Amino acid sequence: MQSSESCKAYRRELKGRILRASTCLFYREGIRRVRMDDIARALGISKRTLYEIYGNKEELLGDVIRLRHREHMDRMKAVADAGADSMEIIVAFYRLQMEELSIINPVFYEDLDKYPRIIAYLRDFHDARARETREFSRRAVSEGFIRGDFDFDIVHRLMDATSQYVMNNFMYREYGLQRVFHNFLLVFFRGICTEKGIRRLDSLMDVR
Repeated sequence: MQSSESCKAYRRELKGRILRASTCLFYREGIRRVRMDDIARALGISKRTLYEIYGNKEELLGDVIRLRHREHMDRMKAVADAGADSMEIIVAFYRLQMEELSIINPVFYEDLDKYPRIIAYLRDFHDARARETREFSRRAVSEGFIRGDFDFDIVHRLMDATSQYVMNNFMYREYGLQRVFHNFLLVFFRGICTEKGIRRLDSLMDVR
């Protein structure tokens, strides 16, 4: 029994190491350029051992992305649980995204289209987040930070369309992911803020 538990503990620990190493490699090199051989070599394990944990790269990539989403949600929940107002939560989200974009090779996003199951998962995740964002926007309105006369559906669809344009026209290659995201958020978010919201946003962002 103890041997079985030790084996399970080892596999959990190994799986965690695989996910961390794969995340670093995918972010730095893109997905297509990273082979299972590369991941096994980086960890100092055999390819056979790697395949005992993950049957293929798409399965591994799915867990990498799901882990990233869980970690992001945990960090945002910690901010909310600390009593932050809606504007503090938005700025925390902005900083989290900027932090991640600073270490991701844009090729990572380009390569995602080659994995249909990942794309399907991301669509479902996006839809679920949209529902949560709608509820959150009502809170921001009630706190006086966001205008009450904006139409969430229209703004959300405009943001989606802009994101698609950025990706389809490879704008990030010219300007960089962080610069594109910063300006994207600046235009859309500040546009729906009240005067109180803009003052609060500027104070949190330390705009002078």
